[in-house]
Amino acid sequence: GATITLTGTNFTGATQVTFGAGGAFPTNATPTVVNATTITVTVPAGFSTGNVTVTTPGGTSSGVSFTVAQAATVLSSPINSPYPSSNSTTMGGNVSSDNGYTVTERGVVYVQGSGTPTTANTKVTMGSGTGTFSQVVSGLTPSTTYTYRAYAINAGGTSYGSNVTFTTPAPVPTLSGISPTSGTVGSTITLDGTDLQNITSVRFGGSSNNVVTTGYTINPAGTQITGIVVPGGAATGNVQVSYASTFMGMPTTALSNGVAFT
Repeated sequence: GATITLTGTNFTGATQVTFGAGGAFPTNATPTVVNATTITVTVPAGFSTGNVTVTTPGGTSSGVSFTVAQAATVLSSPINSPYPSSNSTTMGGNVSSDNGYTVTERGVVYVQGSGTPTTANTKVTMGSGTGTFSQVVSGLTPSTTYTYRAYAINAGGTSYGSNVTFTTPAPVPTLSGISPTSGTVGSTITLDGTDLQNITSVRFGGSSNNVVTTGYTINPAGTQITGIVVPGGAATGNVQVSYASTFMGMPTTALSNGVAFT
């Protein structure tokens, strides 16, 4: 697909350039004659190395050797341990072969959603050369699906690994205060903190009938939960909130830090 320039003499009226001339599978291409000493031509797909000749009304030239640079072989690393946090994850890959042409740049590219990223999208450079590479990529958005793949650049062009898709979890809720700090069964309390939008329940100290799943209100900023009714099984201890999480890549339920309540 690259355009190359051939120089010589008597190119006027050239009608054909043959790639792989004299070989088992020659491929012809139509040149652009710049002048009697210069022509340009696009390298046909599938050609790798061999002689190139020019055909004019006066005959066919001698051949010159030409080799197409090969892009590197790249693999994308799967998302495994550590698993994504709400705003970061480890991305990487492996340049298993440079195919004879030095890799001058390698890294990952990613997009939100399930598209196919290229170097025109968000790009994180991770050095050069062959071998494995990885880096923690931050600045991601919580509860968002991303697709990334590794890339490498050499004289043969830009090559990519396969697509890897993952979803960042919701941010971990954190409790900072409780009001009042003591009360009776049936009374209401308020919890303050951050990232409380996606909690699934409020858990009091005790061994049974100590979890509240409905009846409370979370403000839009996710910084306060009001109207929490103290359940009949509540005991002195920490109040925590539960939220959806993952462990070893599998969905699970986790608990936040606790604030003391009597």
